[in-house]
Amino acid sequence: MTQPTPTTITLPIQGLHCSSCAARVSLTLEDQPGVAAAAVDLKGNHVTISYDPAATTPARLATALATEGYTLVTQ
Repeated sequence: MTQPTPTTITLPIQGLHCSSCAARVSLTLEDQPGVAAAAVDLKGNHVTISYDPAATTPARLATALATEGYTLVTQ
């Protein structure tokens, strides 16, 4: 069985204030089904996410982050 090819997107994120925020966002995203990696750019206020589009969507990821107090801008 072959592994799905991940999709990589970079999206703006709101609510980041410090490196702890960046770490929390990364951990929250990487705990989501289908997410292979998440890298937060604290200075640029964006996150790069590699994920399996068959397992999740940017909207689902935004919902997961909203529960932590962050806004992932998907549109």
